[in-house]
Amino acid sequence: MAQASENSGPLLMNKTWETIQQKTFTKWVNSHLRKKNLVIQDLNTAFNDGIMLIQFLEIISNKDLGKYDKKPKMRIQKVGNISTALNFLKSQKIQLVNISPEDIADENIKLILGLIWIIIQKFAIEDISEEQLSAKEALLLWCQKKTAGYKDVKVDNFHYSFQDGLALCALIHRHRPDLLDFNKLNKDNKAENLQLAFDVAERELGIPKLLDVEDMVDIKPDERSVITYVAQYYHVFSKYNQAEVAGRRVGKLVDLTSALETMKNDYSDKARRLVDWINQVTPQLQDRNFDNSLEGVRGQIEEFKTFKTDDKPPKTADKATVEALFNNIALTLRANQRSAYEPPSGLSPSEIEGLWEKLENEERARESALRDELRRQEKIDHLRRRFNLKAGKLDAWLTAKEDYLNAEESVNSLNEAQTKLKTHEAFDDEYAKSQPRVDAVQQLANELKELNAPDAHDILSQSDKLVNRHSGLAGPQKTKRADLEDKLAKEQKKEELRLEWAKQTKEYNAWNKDTSNTVNDHNFGDTLEAVEAAGPKLSESDSQINNDNNTKKSALDDLWGQLQALGVTENRYTPLTIADIDASHKHLGEEVNQRRVAYDAELERQKHLEEKRKEFAAKAQEFADNVNARSGTVEQAALNGEPDEALTAVREAYQEGKPEHEGLSGLTTLQEELSALGIRDNKYTKYNLPDLITLNKRFVNNHRNISSSLNDEKELKNEYAAKAGELAEWINNTLPKLKERNFENTLAGIKGQHSEWQKYLTTDKGRHEIDFINLELLAKKIENVLSASKRPAFNPAQGTDQASLAAAWANLNQEEKEHETALNAELQRQEQLAVLVKRFQSDAEDLEAWFNEKEGYLSSQENVDSLDSARLRTKILEVFNAEFTNKSGGITGLTSLADQIRSHNYHDQATVDSRLASLNSKLNTFQEQAKAKKDYLEAALHQQNENEALRVAFAEKSRDYSKFIRDSSDAVSDHNFGYSLDDVAAHQAELDRHDSELTSKSDEHFNDLAQTSAKLAAAGVADNRHTKLTQADAEAARSQLTEGLSKRRQAYADELARQTTNDEGRKLYAQKANGFIEWVQSQKSALDSFQGTPEERINQTNDLYNGGTTANSLVEEIAQLDADNKSKGIFDNKYTPYPLPVIKTRKVQFDTSVNNFVSGLKEEKELAERSAAQQAEYEHKQKLENLRVNYTKDASDLYLWLESATETLTDPIKAESNEDAAKYKQVFNEIAGEKDAQSDRYGKLVDLHTEATTAGITDFGALSIDNLTKKWNDFLADYDTRSTNVDAEIARQEHNENLRVQFADAAKSLRQFITDNHSHLNAAGSGDLEADLADLQARRPSILGASELLAKVEDFHSQLEAAGVSNNPHTDLTFAVLRLEYDQLVKATGAKESLLQKEILKKKNSSVSAEQLAEFREVFEHFDKDKTGALRRLEFKSCLQSLGENPSDAEVDSLISQIGTDGTVNFEAFTELMVKRSSDSDSREQILEAFKTLAGDKAFITVDDLKRALPAEKVDYLSKHMTLYNGQEGHYDYTAWANASFGK
Repeated sequence: MAQASENSGPLLMNKTWETIQQKTFTKWVNSHLRKKNLVIQDLNTAFNDGIMLIQFLEIISNKDLGKYDKKPKMRIQKVGNISTALNFLKSQKIQLVNISPEDIADENIKLILGLIWIIIQKFAIEDISEEQLSAKEALLLWCQKKTAGYKDVKVDNFHYSFQDGLALCALIHRHRPDLLDFNKLNKDNKAENLQLAFDVAERELGIPKLLDVEDMVDIKPDERSVITYVAQYYHVFSKYNQAEVAGRRVGKLVDLTSALETMKNDYSDKARRLVDWINQVTPQLQDRNFDNSLEGVRGQIEEFKTFKTDDKPPKTADKATVEALFNNIALTLRANQRSAYEPPSGLSPSEIEGLWEKLENEERARESALRDELRRQEKIDHLRRRFNLKAGKLDAWLTAKEDYLNAEESVNSLNEAQTKLKTHEAFDDEYAKSQPRVDAVQQLANELKELNAPDAHDILSQSDKLVNRHSGLAGPQKTKRADLEDKLAKEQKKEELRLEWAKQTKEYNAWNKDTSNTVNDHNFGDTLEAVEAAGPKLSESDSQINNDNNTKKSALDDLWGQLQALGVTENRYTPLTIADIDASHKHLGEEVNQRRVAYDAELERQKHLEEKRKEFAAKAQEFADNVNARSGTVEQAALNGEPDEALTAVREAYQEGKPEHEGLSGLTTLQEELSALGIRDNKYTKYNLPDLITLNKRFVNNHRNISSSLNDEKELKNEYAAKAGELAEWINNTLPKLKERNFENTLAGIKGQHSEWQKYLTTDKGRHEIDFINLELLAKKIENVLSASKRPAFNPAQGTDQASLAAAWANLNQEEKEHETALNAELQRQEQLAVLVKRFQSDAEDLEAWFNEKEGYLSSQENVDSLDSARLRTKILEVFNAEFTNKSGGITGLTSLADQIRSHNYHDQATVDSRLASLNSKLNTFQEQAKAKKDYLEAALHQQNENEALRVAFAEKSRDYSKFIRDSSDAVSDHNFGYSLDDVAAHQAELDRHDSELTSKSDEHFNDLAQTSAKLAAAGVADNRHTKLTQADAEAARSQLTEGLSKRRQAYADELARQTTNDEGRKLYAQKANGFIEWVQSQKSALDSFQGTPEERINQTNDLYNGGTTANSLVEEIAQLDADNKSKGIFDNKYTPYPLPVIKTRKVQFDTSVNNFVSGLKEEKELAERSAAQQAEYEHKQKLENLRVNYTKDASDLYLWLESATETLTDPIKAESNEDAAKYKQVFNEIAGEKDAQSDRYGKLVDLHTEATTAGITDFGALSIDNLTKKWNDFLADYDTRSTNVDAEIARQEHNENLRVQFADAAKSLRQFITDNHSHLNAAGSGDLEADLADLQARRPSILGASELLAKVEDFHSQLEAAGVSNNPHTDLTFAVLRLEYDQLVKATGAKESLLQKEILKKKNSSVSAEQLAEFREVFEHFDKDKTGALRRLEFKSCLQSLGENPSDAEVDSLISQIGTDGTVNFEAFTELMVKRSSDSDSREQILEAFKTLAGDKAFITVDDLKRALPAEKVDYLSKHMTLYNGQEGHYDYTAWANASFGK
């Protein structure tokens, strides 16, 4: 049944096309037979005697086939008639392949259809082409061309392309648009469209309805049937060629008239927009109301540049476009003998040219005005900046001088009075020389006024104020001089005293005290490296202090000796004597020696601490290395041997962790010792005690995990060994039994053995087969466990490995097959004997007995409660099915026996048949019951497989969850949260994260396990042989983890509280230690802040120090806190950098500093008075001041000149011409003339400065020699730069001028060339299109060659742009405009050349349209298959037929002989032929003749007449532009319209 269903599709499809083709071909044959009033009903039988076939061929070929038997009775006569018909076809060069007369006589419908298709090709399609491929292709091309442009129509083939009927309707509408309204058709209405086409074609065109709607829709149409039907359209519509020619002729005139109207309207629009733009822009260019600011004018210039580069070029292109459009109109009118075109008023090319010339004149005038205004504004800007600079400097100078003259002078010495008077003399000189600066400011203000600067009034006002302020300095100048002269007279009475001894002793005393304080600092560093590094520095310091002390003492000894030599015995300015100096010198030396002793002691202490650090580092490293090594040893021990061996090796390697415990104990003791010594860091090791404890915990956890993994492996291997041994033993016991062949020699006996065999397969074998599968899964699981732990591969006992078991199982299966084969053979032999003996009744009784035996099995309800029972029940069913198949063969044998009985006319045949029917009925019932049982068992097996998968999943998930809980419990049991409050507090986030992670994973595992458990419960599964774990165990494990997390959280809280208490101890110690350091510092600050006499400060110091009692009490308190912390195991403290040893050291240093301070006060007590200034110092200062005044005066003069010169030299060069550059050169030469004199002045100032500095002057104010030298060097640099820049600017301006001239010359030449050629292009021409084209083509090379001149202009343009030149007085032409004009010239040349060529081609082929020429080329290239450019005979004929021609073979041969070469026709000859045949001339007379043809010889024409030959858009055009004929609606006067088109 299934096979029949599968093949029904192709059979039905073949039947469908065969039926359609038979119906179509029958109608086509009848369409020809009706010519002699003949008709056939059944194509299958119509030609079986040959008579109707001969008559049909005579009608369709219009030839006599000769004599034939008109009343054939015998087959040989019928075959003879058919042979006559077929021989006639062969005589017509028709090949009949595998079609014989006998086939037709035998009514072979497929071969008959093939014969009719061959006849159709010859007599209905060959007139399209002589080859099938070309015929089909030509007909398809014809359809494509005729339906092109129709909506939803795309003809690609002769089946689906015609299925919706639109293609057929389009063919009708293309030739007869009056017959149907194509726009109302919908592609979704396939049946309606097809019916419309069939009806209209039959009714209006005489095309027989060969097809029905049902032949086309909802199936793939038969290609041959469609071709046969569509070919009739081709033959009918080929007669419409004359109307098409007339339509093309009229359409061509419509195109020309419409195109000319479009071109004229386009010209008017473009010309009007251009004129409007010129009239709008010209007044804007005449505007001279410029913005009176530099930025404003620059903005207007940028706007003007934008106009020239962005706005005008497109309009230049528009102008060229308008000119070219006018020329195209004129050329088209001339070429078609039409009258010239007169544009609207004001829009002629000459009028536009006049407006354009005026525009360009105004453009040049505006550019010139803008350049002039820019120069004026730039000059104003330059003068304004110079004015502001000079006015600003003058203002600052006046302000300074006004402040100086108005200031009250305080004079306290003779030297001061003399200096200030000389300073005033320098002012007098400077004031006299400042007048030119004032004049320069006034001159700049007047120049800005003359230039009409917008801010000229404000500048003049500012200038006047400066002039008034300058003249107002004269009065205060005289007043100040008189005041200074009075004060000088008073100060001359004073004298100066020498104070050298007081000065030097004071300096030595201060140095001695400061040095003593430095030496008393015995802090040499907190590490051995720091102390050792301090040693060389300390030695150097000792040496330097001793040397300086001795040198200073020697200098004072010399000075004391000079005083004694001069007889000086007392000095009221200081009480110190040489004895005091000796005592200070000795005391400092002793303190240096004491610092050295303290250093040596600290060095030894640091060395001891360093040895302790090294000791701890070595032991820590040794401990870490041992842990890592022992961890590797434990891991290695777990890699070899069976689990019990590996567990023993691991325990032996681990040693219960005793080595680690002992190591940590020793390290803890050592750490406490280090802390007692104040050691907090250790650069010799990366480990601290907490790190080592953590390292040991990782080792402990690793050992625990390894042991757990080995125990899991042991359990799995034991399970495998037990099950594999049991299976191997069963196989070994079973194999000998299978080899036995002792069968019973009776049918009953062998049947009993066969029954036992089936029982074996369904019970014993089935159960052990399940064990075999489960063992394979268990072995894979063991391998995965071993691979994950890198354990040795699993090697079961010999005979129980997977390969051995698989081989044994395969051997078992083979022996079973052999045993079963032998058993079945014996059973068959016994049954054949029984058949021979008992024959039918015996077999029937056996079958009935078997049916009765098995009926209970099939009708019983299967109870499947496990996977094993499901597999077993399925196996039983498979055995039954095999047995059932054998019994089905018995039914066949009974049927054969019944047939044999029936052949002997058995009298009780009904009983036999009834018994056989009963057995067949029972067989069918069993078949249905077996299928139902199979479906039930398959579903049950599927369910049990799912249940088993759930058991396995639950077992694996239970084990995974148990392992997860075990591993997690190990991790949770780790209560090490850190060794400081920060560590413990920071561990909060990690603890939260880990708690959350473990809880989340536990919930995830538990929920997954619970879901699996729920599924098992829902499936009614209560047992699981894969695991002993239950959901209750999982809940207990989950509670265990929760309890562990709770305990760890409590341990964390306890540790946090303990660390918080410890941290409070650290903070308290740090508070006291830091407070002590701050207290010491405050004590020292208090010592420094004491006021009063030395005696008073000594008393204050003693009261403050209190004999050191306070300091001792504070240190004792800190020491007690340190001891308390250490008793709690606290050895570090991040809150303070001061351990107890440092505190004690700082206390000793404080005591020493107090003692030194008191000692210094005692010395200071003797230094109560200050020495007075000496007369020698006064005279020395007087000399220095004179030098300073002289230097300042000359320096000021030079500085003012440099200021003015630099201002000029650094003034930006702004030149746009050679004249501008020459002015800058003139100004530079003026400065150059003064340069040498100022250089001499600078040299003298250098000498004067040298003298002053030698005399001891160091302060020269802002006019120091360094500043002045820098100013002079800057001037020289600016001078050289200016010289170079001025010369470069002169050269640049000369170069730019040359570029301007070169650009102007090249631009003018190019403009003239473009203008001349445009004039030539726009000229009317000779009237001879060929001559005009030749002239234009002769000019084209020179026009294209002008690109070199354009490139030259572009090069000059680029150079000018690179040079920053924006104006050119020699020309107003720009490169952008010239490039656009040149491009327009090239385009206009090409456009005119193309237009001339088109018009010449139209002239040569005036009888055809451009569309027709394109159609000729398209069709020619389509049939030129080998792309040789020539058509062979068959290609040529197909090409003519696709264009609607229908030449005979003789006509084709005649045409080839007339126009062809070597039997082929090239494109030119083909085109000339088609032009002649189209005869599509556009003379007025021929246009009228064409209209007459379309109108059916009427004097008017209607829209329907036009629609038959013209597309809708042209019909619409004519209906809108034609006048009515005699005023009658719908009747159009084509004569009047034609006359108007030709200007008649």
